[in-house]
Amino acid sequence: MKRGAAILARTYKDRLTVTRGEPSVDDSGESIRRDIAVYENVPCALSKGTVESPNREDNRRVSDAGHVIFTAPDIQMVDMDKAVIVTEAGQVFRGMCGRTFVYAGSHGETPFHIEEMA
Repeated sequence: MKRGAAILARTYKDRLTVTRGEPSVDDSGESIRRDIAVYENVPCALSKGTVESPNREDNRRVSDAGHVIFTAPDIQMVDMDKAVIVTEAGQVFRGMCGRTFVYAGSHGETPFHIEEMA
């Protein structure tokens, strides 16, 4: 691990689990998509990229914010991967990932849309 990656890794206090839909066939021969574990309990850092503010949408309030997952450069997600992040404070976030952009020898940044907070 390069020096920059090792320094950044010390900031990864959250934990990440990622699943990916893979084509499969069930017992009856029907084509389905199964969630396959890609990464489990990997160190990461969840960052809030934009200020979150509630908006009114179709008689309900929704809150949307941009988030970024920071990881080691060898942890790479693709569009529509599902992620669960447990923060150092114990909060649990579930949502969808975009494609990871990797800074060679340093870290990866993955867009993350939170769909549920437990």
